[in-house]
Amino acid sequence: MFCVLLALAGAFFCGCARRPSAAQVTQSDEVAAAPVETERAQRGRLVVYEEVTGNIKALHDVLLGSTTTGRIVYVAGKEGDWIRAGQVAVRLDSADIEANLRRAKAELESARVRLSQAERGYKLTGVQTDTGIEAAEQAVELARVRLREAELARELAAKEHAEAVKQAQAAAEQAKARLAQAQAALEQTRSQVEASIAQAQAAKRQAQARLDRLLAGARDQERRQAQEAVNIAQANLDNARTEYARMQNLLREGAVAQTVVDAARLRYETAKAQLVQAQQALSLVQEGPTKEDIEAARQAVMQAEAGVATAEAARLQIRQREEDVAVAEQAVVTAEANLRKVLANTLRVDTAEQEVAAAQKALETALTQLEQAKSGSIKVEISEEDIAAARAAVKAAQAAVAYYTAELKKRTIVSPISGVINKRLVDPGETVMFGGALLQIVNPEALYFEATVSEKKVALLSVGDPVLTEVDGVPGVVFEESRVLSILAAGDPASRTFTLRISLPPDPRIKPGMFARGRIPTAVAEDAVIIPKDALLQRGEKTIVYVVKGGKAYEREVEVGLTYGDKAEIVHGIEAGEEVVVAGQQSLSHGVAVVVRNSPSSSAFAPGAKRAK
Repeated sequence: MFCVLLALAGAFFCGCARRPSAAQVTQSDEVAAAPVETERAQRGRLVVYEEVTGNIKALHDVLLGSTTTGRIVYVAGKEGDWIRAGQVAVRLDSADIEANLRRAKAELESARVRLSQAERGYKLTGVQTDTGIEAAEQAVELARVRLREAELARELAAKEHAEAVKQAQAAAEQAKARLAQAQAALEQTRSQVEASIAQAQAAKRQAQARLDRLLAGARDQERRQAQEAVNIAQANLDNARTEYARMQNLLREGAVAQTVVDAARLRYETAKAQLVQAQQALSLVQEGPTKEDIEAARQAVMQAEAGVATAEAARLQIRQREEDVAVAEQAVVTAEANLRKVLANTLRVDTAEQEVAAAQKALETALTQLEQAKSGSIKVEISEEDIAAARAAVKAAQAAVAYYTAELKKRTIVSPISGVINKRLVDPGETVMFGGALLQIVNPEALYFEATVSEKKVALLSVGDPVLTEVDGVPGVVFEESRVLSILAAGDPASRTFTLRISLPPDPRIKPGMFARGRIPTAVAEDAVIIPKDALLQRGEKTIVYVVKGGKAYEREVEVGLTYGDKAEIVHGIEAGEEVVVAGQQSLSHGVAVVVRNSPSSSAFAPGAKRAK
């Protein structure tokens, strides 16, 4: 009887030991349930933006240049000073031009008097007296002086014209040299950018190949190689152990030195380490890659893709170099056109030639009148040729006055716009050559930046569209007053992109040369059901989302509307407030038990774009 009671008690206690506790049941269920992260679908507004970038420029940006050669005597201000439209910006020394203008006006007046006398049929009448001869001799001397002055003026005009041609030729050569430099810089930048893109793409392919290998798992050949490496390492260890034991015996017998035994022991220890490494490698091959290895490989692929995007974004440098080449080409065209203009501008030389001819004719007339006075001629009639010569002298003098008046105007350069002196390239006392740069004037109150969009996106944009603009130089601020100013009618046939200009509000913090980033709304979904894009899964032709209810995940087929950034609009399939799986859904199936393990630090999902003020 006592034995029976002992048997019953033992059975009772054994049964109690095998029954799991409530805590054990809960822990077992959690282990069996798939861990996931979730967020709730919310109703809100989803806006799709076209993102653009570009360098900020001034809408009114003028580079003043000199249209003549001279010494600078006045500059309006220093860099950063404000200058008004119509204000004198730079003045060149005009003393020589003013003197020549005064002389030209005096010669014009004299020529007009001579013409008036000739047209009235003025007759020289007199008797050969000492006074008449003396007056005729003075007229001859005056005509000779005028002839010398006209010849000197002709030489000066020819010299200045030759100098202007030389300067124009030098400017054309400099422009061609700058064009060659810009073209070389373009080729160098293009080769560097393309090389960077090629390297980034190669890194992406390598990262993707490693990820593919990890996902595919170890091959039979790799397993056999790993096992063979273990076998070889085991054989090497056996040999090293035998050799080490033999050397110890020989040491005890005094047949070998301690160093020989130490070397054998080192080989033995090395063989043991190699066996451990081979066994670990075999274990890794047999077990396959860990989740951490696969995630690290995925991160490497994402980093490589970001590297490709960064390298391709550097194509903007190519566009900038192309703009430099275009500017240099325009400078060459302008310099060559100016050279042709200077070569063709022989008005002053021609005028000087006419003045010399008129002075020679006047000297010949004076000599004739002197001979007539000496020979006792009673009357000298003014011929038609004399009237024609007087008229030619008037025209030549008028041309000289017009030339020096135009040259005088070139000595005073005024600002065509109101703005700030951005660059002061000259100082008083310097000599500026024809075409030389003087001041760069920029109006900071009218700024914009140029951006490019693809031919597929340009149809979605219109002039006047609002743009949310951020400027790298003004961090943390979104300028909502920006608008699309214009869209160029013709695109780039090579890149299939179109250029648009985006305005910027007047703000002293924004400077030309800064980098701007804009977001232009192209589509909007009002009162939409919005979920994180990470929740979407593609199963064949269906898009599905897992919804968590009562500790289980249920598969839902959904219709997706707009997507932007990390958000997606659900047109059908999900209601606001439902809890959707955003992480861990790849391994789920319909109705499987799940345990939600959201991070305590994760913020609530909030649709809509954040706008800084």
